[in-house]
Order: sequence, then structure tokens, then C-alpha cells
Amino acid sequence: MADQPPLITIQMLINIVMGSKSPEGPAGDFLQSVDLLTDVIYNQVHHLISQQDPSSVDDVTQEVFIRIVTMVRKWVKDSPEDLMGIGPKKLTAYIRQMARNRACDHLRKIKSRLEDLTDLLPSMADSTPLPDYLVDASLLEKPIAELPPNRQTFLRMKFGEDCTDSEIAEATKTPIGTVKSNNARSIVSLSEYADRHRRSSKGE
Repeated sequence: MADQPPLITIQMLINIVMGSKSPEGPAGDFLQSVDLLTDVIYNQVHHLISQQDPSSVDDVTQEVFIRIVTMVRKWVKDSPEDLMGIGPKKLTAYIRQMARNRACDHLRKIKSRLEDLTDLLPSMADSTPLPDYLVDASLLEKPIAELPPNRQTFLRMKFGEDCTDSEIAEATKTPIGTVKSNNARSIVSLSEYADRHRRSSKGE
């Protein structure tokens, strides 16, 4: 019979919220509770976003972890008597649902950013406009992932975070001319990829 997945208890969450001030037994309870909660969250997040955005799995896991700890800290402060009535199965299911919701939100943001990038590509490189057909934003995931890390960062900041070239240059400590030229080269690369995809799909 397969091992049952671990369940999270209210006491585990309280261990995390309260922390440990002693290197003895309580520290072990604290660390074990952190590990179990992290595993439950990580498994859900990894299952949903590891293929589309593997580099963000740890970040999304940490976000959910912080949200849960913040929520429990408020419960402990405001209504501790209500906590003890929540069973492990119900609590674990709730935590998994929180992780799934956050992972789905992350995927929606990725899709939105890619769609924004597709819409704005022509304005980034007037000399190399996109082909006159609709480019599915999902087609850009692969070529964007193949760009050098700094060029991926510049595109993400410009289209995902709506930063100006000056803001990108300041944040990354990169000359503004380098930011502009790298963005322009990225747009050219994406446009060429889109054109190759169109010709390939038509058997040209």
C-alpha cells in the first residue's frame, strides 16, 4: 500500500508561527513543520507550473508559504480558539487549494505578458515589423527562453513590469544604449522566429 501524503496540522502551523527560541526539542518541531508545509505547497506548485515556468516554482512556493504563515499568525492573535477545530485533512486540502490558486494566477500572468509582448512587438522594432498574421503568444515562449538571460530580463521588465528603458538601465546597472539595442535585437529575433513558424506551417 502506497504511503499516504503527509497532512498538515494546526499545531504544525503554530510551531512555524511561534518559531523556536531553544536549540532543543522545539527547534526540531519547528524545522519539521517548515519542511512538511513547504513540501505540500511545493508539490502543488511544481505540478502546475514546472513545464511552463520552472524557474518560478521556488518563488511561488515561498509566496504561498508566507501567505499561510501571515494568515495563521493573525488567527493566533485574533481567534486562537477557532483554530483547534480545523482537522488535518480539511487544513491540508485548504493549503493545497491556496497553492493551486496562486500557481494558476502565475500562469495567467505569464500568458497576459506574452500577449502584451506580441501586441507591442512592432512598436519595438519598426524596421522589422511582425508578419501580417496573428501570432499566438504561446509561440513566443520557446524563443524567449532561448534568449540570453539579460535580454530575457529586459523584455520582462519592459512588458511584464511596464518599466521604461531608463528604469531598466538603472535597475540592472546597464547603459541605456545597451538596454535599447538588446531589446531591439530581441524583437528582431522573435519576429524572425514568428516568420519561420508561419512559413513552416504553410510548407514553404
